[in-house]
Amino acid sequence: MPITSWSGEHGGEVLSSIGFLCEYVSGKVKVAEEHSQARWFNIEELKNEEVTHDVKDFIRAEEIKNIFNDKK
Repeated sequence: MPITSWSGEHGGEVLSSIGFLCEYVSGKVKVAEEHSQARWFNIEELKNEEVTHDVKDFIRAEEIKNIFNDKK
């Protein structure tokens, strides 16, 4: 599920980023040719990395996902 998006300029380049909350099952991120990079972050890594997204959005989304998973 998309959680946040960002578009702007950084280092003289125009960048766009979309943050998704996903549940990792296995494998590596595959990057389509129109993208330059992608990677997995867990919530703890997001707290420690310099990323463009507001970590609070991901933490709240994870909490909501857990609430719904607990009701199953």
